[in-house]
Amino acid sequence: MRGLYALFITCCMLACSQVQVGNSEAILNPEASDLYSQAQKEYKKGGTGSWDKVLDLYNRANELEPENPIILHARGQFKILSEFDIEGGFQDHADAIKYSVDSFNLKSRYYNRALDFIGIGDVCTACEDWKRAGDAENYLDKYCKRDFDNSLNSNPDDQLELNLTIIDSIVYIKSPQKSAALSRCQGNLAIVNNSHPDIVIREGLLDLGHEVGSSNSLFLEAADSNGNKFHFLQEGHYSASSNNPNDTLKTTFVYVKELNVLAHHHFAYPGNYRIRLGLRHSGRLDELKQTYYSNWCEIEVVRK
Repeated sequence: MRGLYALFITCCMLACSQVQVGNSEAILNPEASDLYSQAQKEYKKGGTGSWDKVLDLYNRANELEPENPIILHARGQFKILSEFDIEGGFQDHADAIKYSVDSFNLKSRYYNRALDFIGIGDVCTACEDWKRAGDAENYLDKYCKRDFDNSLNSNPDDQLELNLTIIDSIVYIKSPQKSAALSRCQGNLAIVNNSHPDIVIREGLLDLGHEVGSSNSLFLEAADSNGNKFHFLQEGHYSASSNNPNDTLKTTFVYVKELNVLAHHHFAYPGNYRIRLGLRHSGRLDELKQTYYSNWCEIEVVRK
């Protein structure tokens, strides 16, 4: 996530110098224009010590010339980058898009808002904005060419049973505003082999990955309060080694694993979610040919 955030910061800096491109948009009030320029210069000095001043300058410019998409767009990006006001930043983005008057700047604002959505881990909305921008093929290829299948499948049979128990259902977004990290969500997973042929678990490991594009045996699925499948920002890339011997889950045996159920997953927004784990064949697991799912558990994601 650090690499993505560095990219996000760089693009925000570039965007601040791009918003005035176009012939049909301008800041007409001379004082507002001067305040906007001062904010740009203050921002380029770097360092968080001047960020209160940057926001104050943008606010004063906006008071003098409200509904100006140039000011709103720059202020929105800055609110998100600085983490002063994430929700307010996205509201500024929406207003800048609403008041855009030419197609070039409109596309640029969709493009840059997508980068901000990536910054908080909302890949699905970012992809929608890049599609609207129409000229973001590199980002569409990198983040959006995934099989976002919203189907929530059920178990093919009762040969294998997964029982998930969440120890603490309250999960905190560690930062007061951004979703870069979540508190741990400890759980116990019991895999019961009712009648399946022997399953070999290599080196005693079941790595937790993502629902798409991961070779890990375990993966997390989530559904939001509307019942829609919730997709995560990135695929899981894990490496692990162990000197433990292989485990064999024979018929009638139970395998129990304690784990951080949300490890390396990002929830962009607070709210109530249902989560479950799926078990599939991978390099960690032999003799399993179908995917099996645990029961659903309720969690609440809140900001500290």
